[in-house]
Amino acid sequence: MKWLMLAMVCAAVGTALSRDCGPCDEQKCRVPRDCEAGLVKDACDCCYVCAMREGQPCDDEYKCGDDLACRYREDYPAEEAKQTVCFCKHEEVLCGENGKTYKNLCELMEESYRNHEKVKIAKRGPCATAPWIATPPTDVLDLSGDDIILTCEAMGYPIPLVEWSFTSASGEVVYLPKDDDHIAVQARGGPEQFEVTSWVQIHGVRASDEGTYACHAQNELGTAEAAARVRLSHRND
Repeated sequence: MKWLMLAMVCAAVGTALSRDCGPCDEQKCRVPRDCEAGLVKDACDCCYVCAMREGQPCDDEYKCGDDLACRYREDYPAEEAKQTVCFCKHEEVLCGENGKTYKNLCELMEESYRNHEKVKIAKRGPCATAPWIATPPTDVLDLSGDDIILTCEAMGYPIPLVEWSFTSASGEVVYLPKDDDHIAVQARGGPEQFEVTSWVQIHGVRASDEGTYACHAQNELGTAEAAARVRLSHRND
């Protein structure tokens, strides 16, 4: 305990000394470049330094940038010392004039600073985009009688509808779920914003289940698809 108290006293003294600023000589200040959250005055309120970005630790010395506030992380374990980080004051999703969707104003501002060019807001809410496959299904090989799951994650706005098709070894194409209770198709939103995750679950793979499974994502602006192949171990192709 004595060593802990001594360490705390030393830390407090070090902090106090670091803020013994003295007169400000702005001619000695060097303006930093490529600051993604803008510039703020240092702890002595003299020179400009890079501001802390969203999610970065902050305090009286390390200050947050534009449209950011320093506050405690609510998700930190109760048994650990609480940490203060920079949070965006404006959490509304925005669409930039560049056609890109930003999760909040701070993310848009970061790109403006990063590219040295202001990104203007086109509208509140996400930009309308055709779907794309964020995570495609993957091939499943050398199975015989196992249970398998094929997963597909698609993004876009409006949030796309995802359907599955099955092409058998003979070339027959059917949309799932077909009239067979050992194959199920499900979907849910997420895990990211404007994303949908869909999966095909096959209980006890049979020879008739060999073939290509494709997920098709569609909204009013377009379509996207990705496919994976399932085959059993008794096949030598």
